[in-house]
Amino acid sequence: MSSYQLMLLLAVSLLLVQLSESGWHRLRRRGCSPVNCEWNNWSEWGVCNHPCGSAGSQNRSRSVRRGSSCGGAGCTGGSTSSQACNRFCHNGGSPMEGYCTCPDVFWGTCCGERIVTPKTSTGGAVYIRWGRKVCPQNGAELLYSGIAAGSHYTLSGGGSNYLCLPRDPEWGKTVAGFQSGGYLAGAEYEMYSNNPFSEANAKSLQDNDVPCAVCYVPTRPSKLMIPAKLSCPPMWTKEYSGYLMAEYYAHRGRTTYVCVDNAPEVIQGGAAIRKGALFYNTEAFCGSLPCPSYVNGWEITCVVCSR
Repeated sequence: MSSYQLMLLLAVSLLLVQLSESGWHRLRRRGCSPVNCEWNNWSEWGVCNHPCGSAGSQNRSRSVRRGSSCGGAGCTGGSTSSQACNRFCHNGGSPMEGYCTCPDVFWGTCCGERIVTPKTSTGGAVYIRWGRKVCPQNGAELLYSGIAAGSHYTLSGGGSNYLCLPRDPEWGKTVAGFQSGGYLAGAEYEMYSNNPFSEANAKSLQDNDVPCAVCYVPTRPSKLMIPAKLSCPPMWTKEYSGYLMAEYYAHRGRTTYVCVDNAPEVIQGGAAIRKGALFYNTEAFCGSLPCPSYVNGWEITCVVCSR
């Protein structure tokens, strides 16, 4: 074979290789379908930065689930968003940035508490209406509307009673972070399939935060919570009735029994499942408890009375 023929053969071979590579790249480009960017779902709304007033806001965020490729469209919109929250004042208060200025007879950050002058000549009684934000309309006066709280249900230490915390705490000297102490957590309803309560004030209670109201009765100095009753003794005034609630029997923490109003409310924005202190229905357990009269597994009622 002459040198001319050899060079011609080499040139043809190189051309075939280039054509083959070009075709492979075209096939590869044709096999790459555009992939558009996708967002993950939004997170839950965060805690509102003010309890009331004119400037409350809360944020949520999201992240990219899948980035764009092969010429696909990028993600539109931002990774964070915000909305207004808690922009109100109770009882005719004037909204400011993070608080309210209150009329003469109300006080507190959000004007939710009425100034009460105790009638010392006749005495009076104070009780907590669990599950409600207001007091009965029977002469009872609202001292403050609050948030039910207690020890975390997984912990064996700390307090054993529920507390009605005010919505606008006042702080003394504080140290940032957790030290060696007790923990106080907000309380949630735990209902599942056994919900005997009225739905007049809330359609769903499960995992919602529990409100409470501290009430003052100026003319009735004695109060009494009677379990397993819906009526008061003769000459006593019924404040409210409902169902007996406490911690779950198998949890480590123990609590006092409380009477939760028959038509409970929930705290706005408190539907997130955080599982701090918990409110469970209390059911009759036959054995040493006399059955009949009591019925195994039935929810125990309760009534709060004053005189």
